[in-house]
This record gives sequence, structure tokens and C-alpha cells, in this order.
Amino acid sequence: MWQIIDVNYNRAREGIRVVEEVARFILKDTALTQEIRRLRHSLQKILSSFPLYSFRNAETDIGKNFSSLSYAHLSELVKANFSRAEESLRVMEEFSRLEKPTLSRNLMDLRFLAYQLEKQLLSCLAKKDKLAKIGIYLIADERIAGKPYEEIVGKALEGGIRFLQFRDKSSNTRELWEKSFIVRELTQKYSAVLIINDRVDIALSINADGVHLGKEDLPVKEARKILGEEKIIGLTVRSRVEAIAGIEEGADYVSLGPVFPTTSKKDLPPPLGLGVLKKTRKKIAGVLVAIGGITLPFLPELKKAGVDGVAVISGILREGDIRKKAQEWVKAWEREEEA
Repeated sequence: MWQIIDVNYNRAREGIRVVEEVARFILKDTALTQEIRRLRHSLQKILSSFPLYSFRNAETDIGKNFSSLSYAHLSELVKANFSRAEESLRVMEEFSRLEKPTLSRNLMDLRFLAYQLEKQLLSCLAKKDKLAKIGIYLIADERIAGKPYEEIVGKALEGGIRFLQFRDKSSNTRELWEKSFIVRELTQKYSAVLIINDRVDIALSINADGVHLGKEDLPVKEARKILGEEKIIGLTVRSRVEAIAGIEEGADYVSLGPVFPTTSKKDLPPPLGLGVLKKTRKKIAGVLVAIGGITLPFLPELKKAGVDGVAVISGILREGDIRKKAQEWVKAWEREEEA
């Protein structure tokens, strides 16, 4: 029995350590890393009084010749190693019932904690993958485009936009819900990320990927309570100080601006310029989006400033073919990423 527990203890500990490194070095999530580390340390603690090494016989263990898995995506690696840990915990839990029922109960508690942490880590990875699409971030607004929202969204998606915010300040709640539902169906066809402007309730109802908040909307922490950790929360900020505070509050990205003069929105503060972007980039680890007066010629300097994406409205929506303009912006951003 103790040889079985020893083998599975090693498998569980190794699997937990692998996913801990994902949380630490890839997600750079301090809180989640600490939770996974606590799981690993708890396992070590409850088994520390048993001399498991004395039952170890690696040379004759037939398991050392088993083939290894290959992974197409990081999430597969995480799932495999959590499964390895969870299965091993279950094996130890079952066999320890024969002689150590208290140990069995403790191992069961750790197994359920592992299930919870697996869900949390996979959700964080999925969100990271979505945020990686932010690049050219289109804010789809019928009033600015002067065209129906279905046409705006459809053409933009055809042109390669994969991160889109739907903004509608004039419709009532029912109309906004109906429009947002259709936009959600369109974005899903292209595996594009959909962010709803302002309305946490609408975002939750149509299962959007997230919500974008302003100063007059729900605080980030309150929106997080409603939406959960798996949804993206973006925040409009007007200074480096606000950007730092927004990320600390829990926003997944901040839109900082206006960077340049813009006519897309009235009553805005003076343009911040590239200098503020560069200083902000040095202070925050979260996703930084530039917004306000951005045109194609600015992309090289914005990329050098360290932004993860640029929010575009007029540059794509006003005048001309939306699909072609979207393609132009997307290709220009891709060139900057490759440079």
C-alpha cells in the first residue's frame, strides 16, 4: 500500500508543480500561484510523517517505461497535469482508507481544492488567449458610422477584426439586448472577442466575453463580483495614476487616452501624447490600450511606446469600405508586431 501512496504522492506533487509554474511565469498571477503552492505544501505536510522513500523502488517500477503525451496548446498541458495530480490524490485517498482514515479525508479535501484551482487556472488562460487578440480594437458605434450595426460588425469581422466593443448609447435596454445578441452571434462565427460597453447586465445575459466600464459605471470590483473571474473587464482611464489604480482594482485592460486630438467624443481632456503612454507602460503589467485620435501613421510609434492594442473608431467606421479599412488596419498592426 505504501509503495502505491509513494508513487502517487510523487505524481501529484510533480503535476502540481508544473501548473504552479504556469501560474507564476506565464500568467504572472501572484494570488493564484500562492494558492497552488499552498496545495503542494499541504500535500507535503500531511504526508511528511510517513517514511515513503523507504518503500520507493524506481528501478523496478514498470511505469518508467510508459510513453509521454504531447500537447498542442498550453491548456492541454495544464489539464493533463491537473488530471495527473487529481487522479493520484484519489488513489492515495482510497488506499489510505485501509489504515489511515484521517489521512484519507485530508487527501479528499486537497483533491477538491485541486478541482477548484484547475477551473480557475484554465479560465485565466482562456482570458489571456482572448486578450492576445486585442491588437486593433474596434469600437462599433452606429452613430459614428452612420450605418446599421449588423453591417458595421459584419464588415469589420470580414476584414479581420477579432476584438470588438459594441457601443450603443441611444437604444433602450430591450433594444440593446436584442442588438447585442445578434452581435454575439456574429462574433462567435469568427471566434472574435466581444466586449459590451457599460452594461454588465447585457454582457452577462448574452454571454459576451466582457464589459468595458467608464467612470460613471459600476466599479471594477463590483462588476467582477457579477461577471466572475473568467470575463474580461476593461476600463477607460485618463492618466497614468488612473491606469495604475484600474489595474490594481482588477481591470484586465485599461484604455488610456485621448492620446491625440479626436472628434469621436466630446468633452475630453487635452491629448496625453506618447510620453504618458511610455511612462504608464513602465508602471503596469496589465494590458494597455491606446485610444483617441489614432490614425494609421501613428501605429509604429504607439507600438514602440509599448501598447498592447489600439482602440479605433473613426479610422475604420467613417467613410469608405469598412471591410477594406479593417483589413488595412489589421495588416498594419501585424507588420508592427513582426518588425
